Amino acid sequence: MKKKVLKVLAFIIATAGVIFLLLLYNSFNGNFIAKEIATRHMKEYLKTHHTELDIADYEVFYNFKSGSYVMKIDVANSIDKDFRLSYRGDIGIQDDYDWMVLEKGNMQNRVAAFLNEERFEQPVFALVEKQDLDYILLQIKDEDKEKVFPYAKIANDTPSETIVKTQPITLRIYVKSEAAQKKYQTKKIQEQCKQAYEKLGVHVVEVEIVYVNKP
Repeated sequence: MKKKVLKVLAFIIATAGVIFLLLLYNSFNGNFIAKEIATRHMKEYLKTHHTELDIADYEVFYNFKSGSYVMKIDVANSIDKDFRLSYRGDIGIQDDYDWMVLEKGNMQNRVAAFLNEERFEQPVFALVEKQDLDYILLQIKDEDKEKVFPYAKIANDTPSETIVKTQPITLRIYVKSEAAQKKYQTKKIQEQCKQAYEKLGVHVVEVEIVYVNKP
């Protein structure tokens, strides 16, 4: 009798363990039935909203943070037309095409990655001591104080290097203290930065030395 009870308990514990692992897996990866339903809905959406696109490939994965299924869409022969759809039963479909393609989100991301390459950090390392430096930020300069969208005039699929070498760039050097800000906030440093970047083919039109008092 005792052995039978132990067997039943072992079975219950094992079953509970399997259920727990399945629930844990589903919480991070979703489940294949929900994924198939989401994929079908997103495919139908593509047929009615993006018929003009030549879609080369797509991948569907589960975003456990939002509880939605995401379709990552690869558009043929373009580096700037990829976008994503997401589907959740209670929300429906969300489409980031306008931001990623029409408002040049893809372009902004790849240009930012290009400007973060180590070679573009070297001029600052040569002028600002490492113990004073927090980080640097290179970005296409806004056209005016109203923040006119600086990428609007650039055509999709323009190579990153071409964009960087034909657009005015703002350089912000973030330092760790007010003392460092005063130390480097000089016309001499600004001119040296501009000249160093000109040698790399980057037209820096504005240099800011920034200290942010972090709480």
